[in-house]
Amino acid sequence: MRHHNSAATIRGRGVMNKVLALAILALPPRPVRPPPQNPDDYDLSPPVLDADGCGWLVESYSIRPGMSWGEANPAVQEYYTASNCDVKICVYWKKKYSVVPFVTYGSLSADLQKLWDHPRSDANGQTCNELSGPLSSTECGAVQERYGILPLVSPGSATPNVVALFSSSGCDTSICTVWRQRYGVTPYVTRVESGRAAFADLGVAGGLLDSSECGALVEIYGIVPGSSWGSAGANVQGLYTASLCDTRVCTYWRTKYSVVPFLKWGSLPRTLQNSWEFVRQPSGKTCNELSGPLVASDCEALQQAFGIVLFSSWGTAPEKVQGMWASSDCDQLRCMAGDPNCQMILG
Repeated sequence: MRHHNSAATIRGRGVMNKVLALAILALPPRPVRPPPQNPDDYDLSPPVLDADGCGWLVESYSIRPGMSWGEANPAVQEYYTASNCDVKICVYWKKKYSVVPFVTYGSLSADLQKLWDHPRSDANGQTCNELSGPLSSTECGAVQERYGILPLVSPGSATPNVVALFSSSGCDTSICTVWRQRYGVTPYVTRVESGRAAFADLGVAGGLLDSSECGALVEIYGIVPGSSWGSAGANVQGLYTASLCDTRVCTYWRTKYSVVPFLKWGSLPRTLQNSWEFVRQPSGKTCNELSGPLVASDCEALQQAFGIVLFSSWGTAPEKVQGMWASSDCDQLRCMAGDPNCQMILG
């Protein structure tokens, strides 16, 4: 960076100006450590700034990273340099202006765009594109789509520095989550054409499954919870287990087959009814307790079947039914449906 101030750089630890001193005081306190035995070992240097601190300096002193010191005096310049702010400012700008490196400047002004693209001599000539990482999963998705990258398969039109940032940010793995959300992919069930080879290799990296995705695995591979893995291989079994699908499939079945827990099978096939009653460990519960929360019509059916009177009596409802009723907030659902007992009590 070129120096435009006429004053020589302060070599010692002189008193910084009032504004900079206040900025230092605003930083989090350092951990308390035992005092050193040798007085010469005392660390009197100010704490190193993070990206936000560097952003504060740049904006307060009109510093143009890599080009001009603006209004920064030598003490501020020394502090800026010691904190490696030429690099950290990139992280600050990326966050503040929603920049996606190599893809979009976000809301970064035209003037700052020039500084973003300015090669840093103290960072091997890299620009903020390379220095503002790591990328978030959303940013990984934007970079992948912009350059047509197929993780672990092809770099598409991405240049080596784009590929390097993509890989160092863990995008080869996190892109699976992006694809799952973007295309509605269910691991090991559906595939996304633009990256199917990569997704097939990294199925578990797409994240844990929800109830509908667990249901899809059960149906595609013929899994019978508590009884058989069907045709599911080791990878599918691992994802199924990690996602707690033995439990989550209960909600899927209740919704799909209109099961009313403790009361009606709905259209649940007889071949699945034993799996519904299968006691899951370590909870010790069956799908009757695990398929909630109930919807209003389920609450009404239980109320009629067991003679439950809101705020008054459980009727003949067993403890497990009471637990499901309470956890599903059935009292409120029945009040919203206009239950007369609720109206009498609450007015």
